[in-house]
Order: sequence, then C-alpha cells, then structure tokens
Amino acid sequence: MLKFEKHSTKMRLKFKQSPDLFTVSISEAPFPTKLSRDEAPILLKGLQSIYLNEALNIQVFDLLNLSINGKTGKGEGRKGMGLWEIFVLGVMRNGLNINYDKLHYLANYDHLMRCVMGVASQDSRKETQEYSLTALKENVALLDIDTISSINDLVVSEGHRIVKKKMGPRSKSKQTVL
Repeated sequence: MLKFEKHSTKMRLKFKQSPDLFTVSISEAPFPTKLSRDEAPILLKGLQSIYLNEALNIQVFDLLNLSINGKTGKGEGRKGMGLWEIFVLGVMRNGLNINYDKLHYLANYDHLMRCVMGVASQDSRKETQEYSLTALKENVALLDIDTISSINDLVVSEGHRIVKKKMGPRSKSKQTVL
C-alpha cells in the first residue's frame, strides 16, 4: 500500500500524518451502511477509491505534486498540510458546491471526512488536527483548473477500464425480427 514519506521542509508531502495506533486508517473509514442521498459520502467513497487504487493514486499524486509543489519554484511549500488533505478539501468544496465557511466546519468536525483526509482519531475527543479558515483558503486555492481536469480524466479512464474489465469482451447479440 502507500508509504508515508519522512518529514521534509523542502516540499509538501503526500501525507502529513504520522500513522499511530489512534489514527483511523483511510481504508477503514466508517461509511454509513444505509444508502444516503447526500453527496458527501459518495464523494468521500470515491476519494477513498483513489487512495486504495495504487496505480491511480500514483498518477494523481504526480499531478498534484507537479501542480502544487511546482508553483514555488524550488519545491518548497508551506509545512502542515499534505497533498492528500488539499486534494480532499478541494474535491469536497467543488463537489458539494460549498463556501469556505462550510468547508471549514466539515474539515474540523465531520468525522467521516476527517477519516478520509487521514487525520481522524479513533477517539473524537482527542482530535488534534484543526484547520484555520485562512489555511483552507490558501491551500485549496493552489489546486488549479488544469490539474483538476487532468485528475478527472484519469479517474474517468480508470472507471472505463474497470467497467470494461467487468463486462468482458463485447459479444455479438443476436437480433430478433418481429
């Protein structure tokens, strides 16, 4: 699965978290068992799928790395928020069509979203990571439309590949004449 990179001040990391016994694994995020018509769990499930699909994950992070770390020239970025967190926050803001105030609330208090971001504690009373509104605005703004479009193309291509694989080769169906 994914390897966590060591802390560096030279560039943003994929993940900022230091996995420990109390951090909920992204792959074990507690999704609702009943169907929901809300868009948030659906978006979060899609993000989790990107995280779990190693080939797609690598491609997405390569694009994020070029786009976000490449903007500072030397690859030096702000410490504190990883590429994955920025990506999840950007997807949720755009996918739910919400303002930064709502995003600020979700990032700090929605347990499922925090699980998919990789910052949730198993004990919600011991949550340590808190995002300021300014940090959200500055970091999410680093995702440009070209990067988002490129990632969207990758995800759609992967979806087509999965569907094609499940359906198998196309078989010619017999036509019946009435």
